[in-house]
Amino acid sequence: KYSGEVNAGFLVLSDNAATGGAVFNGLNSVDEGNVSGWNITSPARMDYFWVGGSGSWSDLSHWSTTSGGSPDQSDIPWRFDDAVFDANSFDAGGQLLIDRDIQVAGLDFSAADEHIELNNEGYTVDVYGSLWLADDMECNTDFYLNSDTAGNTIVNGRQLKDVDIYLTGPGEYTLSDSVSVHGIYFNNGTLDLNDNPIRAQYFEINDPSSKILYLRSSRIYLEKWWKMNSANVDLNAGTSTIHHNGSYFYADQQHAGTYQYNNIVFNANTWLNDPASFDTVTITPGSTLRVEGGTSYQVNELFAEGTNTYPVNLNSASTGTQFTIVKTSGEVNVRHVVLMDASATGGAVFKAIESTDNGNNPGWNFLDDTIPPGFSAGYPLIADTTETSLALFVGLSEEGQVFYVLMPEGAATPAVTEVVNGSGSGSATALSSGSLNIMVPETEYNKTFTGLSLDTGYELFLVARDNDNLQNLQDSVTHLDVNTTGNLPPFFQSGYPVITNIYESRVDFDVRISEAADVYYAVVPANATPPTPDELKSGNPEDFIVRGTYYHYYPSTTYNRFLQGLTAGTDYDLYLAAQDRAASPNLMDTTAKIRFTTASLAPPQFGEGYPYLTNVQDHRFQVHINVDEPSEVFYVVLPDGEAGPT
Repeated sequence: KYSGEVNAGFLVLSDNAATGGAVFNGLNSVDEGNVSGWNITSPARMDYFWVGGSGSWSDLSHWSTTSGGSPDQSDIPWRFDDAVFDANSFDAGGQLLIDRDIQVAGLDFSAADEHIELNNEGYTVDVYGSLWLADDMECNTDFYLNSDTAGNTIVNGRQLKDVDIYLTGPGEYTLSDSVSVHGIYFNNGTLDLNDNPIRAQYFEINDPSSKILYLRSSRIYLEKWWKMNSANVDLNAGTSTIHHNGSYFYADQQHAGTYQYNNIVFNANTWLNDPASFDTVTITPGSTLRVEGGTSYQVNELFAEGTNTYPVNLNSASTGTQFTIVKTSGEVNVRHVVLMDASATGGAVFKAIESTDNGNNPGWNFLDDTIPPGFSAGYPLIADTTETSLALFVGLSEEGQVFYVLMPEGAATPAVTEVVNGSGSGSATALSSGSLNIMVPETEYNKTFTGLSLDTGYELFLVARDNDNLQNLQDSVTHLDVNTTGNLPPFFQSGYPVITNIYESRVDFDVRISEAADVYYAVVPANATPPTPDELKSGNPEDFIVRGTYYHYYPSTTYNRFLQGLTAGTDYDLYLAAQDRAASPNLMDTTAKIRFTTASLAPPQFGEGYPYLTNVQDHRFQVHINVDEPSEVFYVVLPDGEAGPT
């Protein structure tokens, strides 16, 4: 237009040039890119408050300019408006039906205090700012996050377990807490996991547009696949760990050649595709990793520790076509791994111990296990000695057995074979003998010896043997001098007792004690007169709110107890004492005290990352549930596509 003005309003402009000499004004309008010659004035941002309980998005009788006010909006919220659902939106919970495509600046349920069901009849929900979900809501709608600015957040993302999130705008989104979602589709902008855990079926990075992804220290649990399908991603892996329980891991579908991951744990039968670099790759026992042939992977560490029963399978997805593992220095030691078409190179020494060579594995040294297991650092050790018992703690560098023989004080050291056969030197009869089966390397196992004499010395002899090769037997006996204690009261072990859970009317606590004993405990009002051990035992004081007792049969073993009948939001003191069952019983001289406050009244919440599914098969699946307080959990299974029940 050559002269004058063009005055238009409520335009969504894209790919448009205005020229010729006139003045072009777009009032209350939006520039979606590649627009020139227009004077665009954005609409004023407004708050739209939902009122009146359950209803449909398009119903104007539910939109007010104030919280809890009368319906007075002349239209529904638009992309420059915030839709707010707060304590005045629903009287006793309700449903919100999405009955049309919607666009909002922000979608805010954070102040809602009733259960909300968000249902969608197949329309698109576009959010151009933050997404704040309520603590108690169910979502049956996907979200498209389209912001072009920084500072946006996703709050209470754990409510998204049945839906998908699409990040399509060039702006920045940060997680404020854990996310449980069906799928994440990251197509544009910046996504910062902010150290929060994520559980998802799918995590895809698509679209050629520039993106930044901050994984930081997050733990990411995937049930189906990870798909890096963009060549223009700034991947900041940080110290994150991806726990991959799914079928496919696409590391770099566009072969950008620049992606470096931190820790990856493969827990299932998985296809690994596309070259990439990893700081640490772990393949758990019983898992199979099929790797794309012709690809190369640089690793700093590779851990693949199968077992006799559950070996690890590491092979090419294309029989006869190698893939390559590159490590520049040090060693790679794998155990009980079935290898095929796996080339190893880069300068490190690659050892496959007690493993199977199925062919075409250059660079690997397949070795029999000729070295007996060693005791883990700091083991064996004796702890938790009492008047009549003591506990042995051991750990080994690999699967194996630890043979032990307990002898009277002063007994000579037996030969290795005598310990294995359960006898002392010269085939002397042992006070106790046997073995511990060590199934998991570098893991603590224990054996408690009971029925011993008061304040008496003993000799304990140990030998370890490999489970894979019975010839791998330690060539020397480990000797420990041990003593039971005198006639002393029991004592709580370091770090115990400890409160583990606090609810509205109940407290849970753990106890570990030095010897078998009767444990007495009670809850009193905070700052009440402390009871003595004798008073805890007798249970006489009238100011005990609740009390209890139990027999702690196994020393050095954690027992969990609880007390209920408390008042929500109240301060209490928990007192404990113990007495052994010696001929002359020994009662503790002092009590242990823990101050706690019961929780305020609130409905239970699912734990971080819960619930989630595993082992999805043709006719069955497993659901994993964790709740933050004792609760009754209800569940139903419905055909796909049916609306969720209240």
